[in-house]
Amino acid sequence: MASTKQGGIGWGGKVAIGVVVAVVGAVVLVAAAFLHGLDEWADANRSLSVPVPGGTTTPDGSPGPGSGGAADRAGPEGDGPEVAPGNADQWHGTAAPDGPLPADDVVASVARLPWDPSAAGARAAGVAAVERVVPAGTLVQAELGDDALVVTAGVPGTSECVVVVRPAQGKAFLFSDFDRILLAPGEGGCAPYLYLAPVTTH
Repeated sequence: MASTKQGGIGWGGKVAIGVVVAVVGAVVLVAAAFLHGLDEWADANRSLSVPVPGGTTTPDGSPGPGSGGAADRAGPEGDGPEVAPGNADQWHGTAAPDGPLPADDVVASVARLPWDPSAAGARAAGVAAVERVVPAGTLVQAELGDDALVVTAGVPGTSECVVVVRPAQGKAFLFSDFDRILLAPGEGGCAPYLYLAPVTTH
């Protein structure tokens, strides 16, 4: 009697191979999706500034606004550093201006502003008004105190600083009763604190 021998893999072996192939395929798909997600995340975050002590740096390592470097005077593509939405600090232009800032024009532009009791609205209006009258290279900042809007226009790295106070009631005025040593490198600089939180120097 001749015996018949069946070759190949049985039913159980075929199922096991099918399960292994399915698992490997799933792992490959998950890995591909993960890597694609990383690429999208990197693309979305490539243009963000990264905060660091003493200022910011851009992803390529160049100093950003507030770092005291060249970015304080000139930003990417010559338009000035980007400013995050809601930030009251605005960089106007690319190079330090020649000569003194137009203090009378700054006062007049702030004086024309209607009173806005909301901090965000007042800051935005103050910065926008002053940016129209100052030359390129001027840092414009605004802050709403308890009863006054304070707008400053200064040139980083210099002693050029105009501080204008717009009270809730009354006329806007030029404030100059601060020690100009505060404008020196490493100090607070030309900013609304000069009026809102005065510093005593000796």
